[in-house]
Amino acid sequence: MKTGIELIAQERKEQIEKHGRNIESDVEINSCFQLSEAACYLAWLDIEEADCRDEAPCGWNLEQWQKMHDKPHEERLIIAGALIAAEIDRLNAIDDVLSNSK
Repeated sequence: MKTGIELIAQERKEQIEKHGRNIESDVEINSCFQLSEAACYLAWLDIEEADCRDEAPCGWNLEQWQKMHDKPHEERLIIAGALIAAEIDRLNAIDDVLSNSK
């Protein structure tokens, strides 16, 4: 059985390789903290209470969001972990650009 961190790393790899996500696109598309927002909703055990299924994070594809939303809680937690990793990468990329411009 894989550990949580292994499952999250596998999901992040899939986000990059299968879905074409990368740090550069996350800097551009998710500049309003959509990755963190999505991770919060997906981690919520009773996601239906959040009433977020029909409103994807800004700039996200609604159909893809609904597919993530409808997964079982454990799978949503794995996706949420990978989205948090993506958010950290996005913030680090911004910090790198800012520190190199000084």
